[in-house]
Amino acid sequence: MKSSSEPVSLRLSAAVLAQIDARREPFGISRGEWVRGVVMQSLNGGDSAAVSAQLDGLAAAVQDIQRAADGGRKDLARLLFLLLTELGDMGADDAKQLVVSRFLTTKRESE
Repeated sequence: MKSSSEPVSLRLSAAVLAQIDARREPFGISRGEWVRGVVMQSLNGGDSAAVSAQLDGLAAAVQDIQRAADGGRKDLARLLFLLLTELGDMGADDAKQLVVSRFLTTKRESE
């Protein structure tokens, strides 16, 4: 059974929205989801400064992991290029095109 909920709307300055965006963006959630979480945490009596610091630390860790994964992906792309050209007898231009088109493009670029 789904619990009922009511919408709440409010207006915020551009500066406050920028702060919200900076904190929610690393988690890939909407402004509404982030604000709802902050409100619920505040109402449940949590230490908002401690939770905010934990979330900032978590966001930094997520970004570090993403950077490491991107670096590993580039290393694998270089290895694939080497394998294609040295063991696969593929020309450098063809290998580069294949690696870039199939391995280094992001979802957004390919859609």
